[in-house]
Amino acid sequence: MKKGIAVILVVALSLAGLSGCAHTVKAIEHAKLQTNVKMKDSIFITPGLGKTVFVKVTNTSSVDDGGVIDSTVRQLLADKGYEIVANPDGAAYVIQANVLHFDKAKQGMTPDGMLVGGTGGALAGAVLGGRGWKGPAAGALIGSVVGSLAGAAVGSLVHIDTFIGAIDLNIGVRGKTAGTGVLTTEVKQGAAAVTKTETPVQTDMKTYQTRMVVWAQQTNMNVSEASREIATEAARQIAALF
Repeated sequence: MKKGIAVILVVALSLAGLSGCAHTVKAIEHAKLQTNVKMKDSIFITPGLGKTVFVKVTNTSSVDDGGVIDSTVRQLLADKGYEIVANPDGAAYVIQANVLHFDKAKQGMTPDGMLVGGTGGALAGAVLGGRGWKGPAAGALIGSVVGSLAGAAVGSLVHIDTFIGAIDLNIGVRGKTAGTGVLTTEVKQGAAAVTKTETPVQTDMKTYQTRMVVWAQQTNMNVSEASREIATEAARQIAALF
């Protein structure tokens, strides 16, 4: 029995050591704030009539970006020689962006998921829960406790945080000639019926739409710093389209 307990302790310490090493490596890899960007669809903007641009950024998420995206887009475009105008009528370009999510990622939330649409204890219990020593129930219990303690000890020291910004982007480019488009409106009538209305419209603007997801990861993240970097990077990506 004593020999069996000793084997369990050795295995437990080994698992804790391996888990700690893995977390340490990840912590080192994410010591500095790392940002990434993905777009749902690539868009290639044709030249508009002139260098005037109207910019409107709204935020319908639960966390305010402090107006950083809007002000930074305006500044970057002005640096490129564009004139920022207060009225969309007659503007060569109309940029509309809506921030859908701007916060630390919750459990199960991923950047790819936003773009489109506690396991160690159980593992240790399954490994150690054989028919030797005191039977499968005792092995599973010991394994569960060992795995949980090891995971909790490491996890309490190191956690890699993710901050995600998801933005819907609509860009209008005014052309020389007017074209015909269709305005489609759908109204749900209960759970089964949908009323769809299509209205022909005349427009001189070509519209581009996409979704952008910008995210940052860092060990024990400074949320204030990360949110500002995410907002600034999102603005850079929008301005880079021009």
